[in-house]
Amino acid sequence: MSDNQNGQHVPITNPISEPPTEDNYDEELEDENIKSENSINKYIDKAEDTLKNINSIKDELCKLPLNPCESQYITNNINPLLNILYLLSQTSSGLSTSAKFLASSSVVHPKNSDIKDTIHLIYKINEECDDVYDVLKKRLEILLDNC
Repeated sequence: MSDNQNGQHVPITNPISEPPTEDNYDEELEDENIKSENSINKYIDKAEDTLKNINSIKDELCKLPLNPCESQYITNNINPLLNILYLLSQTSSGLSTSAKFLASSSVVHPKNSDIKDTIHLIYKINEECDDVYDVLKKRLEILLDNC
């Protein structure tokens, strides 16, 4: 209770707004669902457009005179051999450089058996390079014969 200017007690009344009804609550949820569905539909439309663009690019690629089998053959049969050949040749080159420096070093005797073992290993690696090169050459011939 509160006193007015005349000193009389006046009950305090708070205006109470209407409590939310189920109808208002359902309408709010429905509005959120509609907004959510719209955003989902936008994402679906965007994904659909992206797929159409991808398929269009795929169709244009198919029109080019490319053979996907050749690409797979190169990827599976040529590139691994090239990598092996490269690594073997780099190893051989590195070992030969090391052996050269060790043989000309004043600390290590040139006829040391470890240097001889390294030189023999270099020759074995070079033989392996020859073998890999022969296989690579045959596979390249097969590829070129099909063109």
